[in-house]
Amino acid sequence: MKHLVVFFVAMSTLFVQAQVKYNDQDFSDISKMADKIANVNAKNLIKDGIKKVMIVEFFGEFVTAKEVDNGYTIAKSSAELGSDYYEMVANVLYEKVKKIFYDNGIEILDKDTLINNQDYIALGLKQEKKGRQYTGGVAKSSKTSEVEKRSVTGMGMYSETLQLMAISKINTLVPKIANDNNCQAALKVKFRIGMGKKFTPTLDYINLTMDSKIDSYNAGKGKVTYYFKNGAAGICSTTKGLFTDADVMSNEKGKIDMDKYNDALMKLADALCNSYSYLIKEQMQKK
Repeated sequence: MKHLVVFFVAMSTLFVQAQVKYNDQDFSDISKMADKIANVNAKNLIKDGIKKVMIVEFFGEFVTAKEVDNGYTIAKSSAELGSDYYEMVANVLYEKVKKIFYDNGIEILDKDTLINNQDYIALGLKQEKKGRQYTGGVAKSSKTSEVEKRSVTGMGMYSETLQLMAISKINTLVPKIANDNNCQAALKVKFRIGMGKKFTPTLDYINLTMDSKIDSYNAGKGKVTYYFKNGAAGICSTTKGLFTDADVMSNEKGKIDMDKYNDALMKLADALCNSYSYLIKEQMQKK
């Protein structure tokens, strides 16, 4: 990944949320850091005897531009890393999340079983989408972010659609596929990668929610409809994001070294995913 990406800076001041600074030494022993950045509730995994799950949605937000207006000055920055890179990161994070479960004795259903389903394909869900977010108030700075939303390859973002038909279809399609493939639960995963000082990546969160306890009812004419009795239970959430002071800039002025950038981001992702894995294992051993 040797290509470089040009960025534009109107001012160098950037807003950074309260986060934990990553360094190799502190995170070499994940047991000392996990509770500082992550929260895990493995109760539903344990009590429902979850052995196999399917991931039904997996996408993230990538901040591509930021503007902070404090009433006196405006700080602007932008860095467009490209759709291909965002897709690659989503796919890599998907594998890291899978490993969290495999390391704790829980199998993940191959996503091709979902995305090759004809009813799923017919939904026509988007895999990428641009957005603009605003926060602010009378007594504080206003902050505007432009984001690129990107899913894992082939997996659409159904919670981002305004089509009620698609959401309704997913709510019946997923538990049926799960039941047919001996899965006891379905996961939805969302993440956010922000922009820190000097264009370093931040990992604001990777959050996992789970639907479980498949049940069914007779819908008439011999048709059986499946559904999850337990919905949207928080399994893993990020309490404090991560940032790094790694140098991600190229020797060529005005450009980001993508190898440096990606190495820095993957260290943040490993730290958070390893924290989730450690905390799940800890809770399962106490059951």
